Amino acid sequence: MARARFSCLSCLAVLAFALSGCGGPKHDMDDMQSMEPPKRPEQLDRLEAWVGRWEGTMEMKMAGAPEPMKSTGVNEIQWACDKRVLMENFEGQMGEDKFVGLGLWTWDAAHNRYRIWWFDNSGGAAEGWATYDEADKSWHQEASGDNAMVGKRTYGVGSTRFTDANTM
Repeated sequence: MARARFSCLSCLAVLAFALSGCGGPKHDMDDMQSMEPPKRPEQLDRLEAWVGRWEGTMEMKMAGAPEPMKSTGVNEIQWACDKRVLMENFEGQMGEDKFVGLGLWTWDAAHNRYRIWWFDNSGGAAEGWATYDEADKSWHQEASGDNAMVGKRTYGVGSTRFTDANTM
């Protein structure tokens, strides 16, 4: 039985490897050498305001909670992937607990808005969208994900406004 299972898995692995190159048009070395990434979207430049080291406090109003939850910490934000992805590393306190998170932002031209992802040390993972409102100079985010601590799907909305180059 174990040998049959191994043979079946081996066949599947070989098939997956063989098919991995069959999904698109064939490319030769000349094609590969002439391939260039698309031009960097200018919308990514708007994210430059986030780059840096941010220290501060935040308040979050959670559904069902009588009072907003307060958090303090440091958020280090920098470019990655040739300035096509913004990466944030947050470390701080949420209530009495240590809170560590990783966020990613990029431009999604197909949907004409920013895509965002969040992962944290509580097992949380979320994905969503962000837009920039030129009229009121503010960012608006919405995301949904899984809260591993409570075992439920969560949904959040928020906004951020830069009042100057050093304050949000």
